Amino acid sequence: MSQHAYTRRFKRCGATFLLLLGLALLPRVASAQTYEVEFTVVHDGAAVEGAKVVALHAETIERVDSAYTDASGKAVLVLGITNVVREDEPGVPEAGEMSVYPNPAAPGQARARIEASTSREADLVVYDVLGREVARTRAFLHVGINDVAVPGAGGLAAGMYFVQFRFGGTLRTHPLVVVGDGGGAVGVVSSVVAQPSASPATLAVAAQAEYRFEVSAEGFDPYLSLPVDVALPDRRQLTIEVFEPFVNSIGMAFARIPAGTFLMGDIQGVGYGDELPVHEVTLTKDFYIGKYEVTQAQWEAVMGNNPSWFSSCGGDCPVEWVSWEEAQAFVEALNALEGTTAYRLPTEAEWEYAARAGTTTSYAFGDESRVDDYAWTRDNSGRRTQPVGQKKPNLWGLYDIHGNVFEWVQDWYKSDYYLFSPPVDPPGPDVGAERVMRGGSWFYNAYDLRVANRGRAAPDYRTNHIGFRLVRSVD
Repeated sequence: MSQHAYTRRFKRCGATFLLLLGLALLPRVASAQTYEVEFTVVHDGAAVEGAKVVALHAETIERVDSAYTDASGKAVLVLGITNVVREDEPGVPEAGEMSVYPNPAAPGQARARIEASTSREADLVVYDVLGREVARTRAFLHVGINDVAVPGAGGLAAGMYFVQFRFGGTLRTHPLVVVGDGGGAVGVVSSVVAQPSASPATLAVAAQAEYRFEVSAEGFDPYLSLPVDVALPDRRQLTIEVFEPFVNSIGMAFARIPAGTFLMGDIQGVGYGDELPVHEVTLTKDFYIGKYEVTQAQWEAVMGNNPSWFSSCGGDCPVEWVSWEEAQAFVEALNALEGTTAYRLPTEAEWEYAARAGTTTSYAFGDESRVDDYAWTRDNSGRRTQPVGQKKPNLWGLYDIHGNVFEWVQDWYKSDYYLFSPPVDPPGPDVGAERVMRGGSWFYNAYDLRVANRGRAAPDYRTNHIGFRLVRSVD
């Protein structure tokens, strides 16, 4: 057993079936068209002239087009939308890989193309989004390319599933979208959208039409939208409100996070059991969240002392050696100092939403290969805290959201909470023995810094790699 209670984790068995390694339906370009998207940028109801609006590709964050707002606060971007259709014959996957594609000869059914390096039996298993097995088949694979029917695909209800290929020690998982009568959006892969179809159910691939929009204007905090599908007519006229930077009386800088909907949990299928199932969460109110973890200097300004183990690190280092209960005492004291009740710890859902900043990868910055640019970990920190804000921020301007210190959040911890968590503004369990903390710390390697990872400890527990970040409610 680990020296810290919060490191006891559920085994990863059962999580691999949720691996979203990219869209398995291999498309070919069919046609292209353009759409005009009109923006109105405002502040307190007044038009903002001269704001720069930039369109970013939703997945790559590459800049596509830009324009400046006129005196009425309006700007127009012309965006190219690439439509895709199903490929009748998928490309040959790399050795040891699997691709999944609609069966052109049998509507409503799917096939898997698998390249095997040796001849042996392999299992092909279909799971639903809760990890329950719904169909299975065993096939004998020959060396080279094998084409196998996906079990049960013709009789599945509309929804999102995952096809897992088990071949010796090899596991590969791909999403499978089944669309029935009536259509409607389904799935957890942004590029997969259900299209209305006749019975039997069919697989669908969507137009690549998602963009994010960045707005910058002098005197205002930068704004970055969640992904927007501009192929939908009602998404081509957008009003974006910008806000002045907010810094409180002790120098804490905050970012305003817009209300929105996101997927919470282990989307990539590489984590622990308590990160499942992946579920949709809607936060109905904007909120402010600290751009940085609470520092030693800020703690001392409010509480008159510095409890940090690494006090020699300096005032710009995150405060640590504080329990959840002591973090609550800081919140109470800061609220009293400013004559408000607006400060608090973030809920677990608010923390993950702000940390993801519209991404669906294991880290807010993509994959583990870039961790040194964004996070202080066991391997690059010198085994201690470091001053806040030295690494790159996430897309919403939050620093050290991965690493440096774990961050207490408001919620009680319950391992299976995601099974019954409310979909709108989830408050966390009513009772518990441990509180949740997020983000990982300098004490851990990159794996435990994943955005979905859920740490926990007793409310009175303290150590030298647990701190916190504040939220302030919007008036």
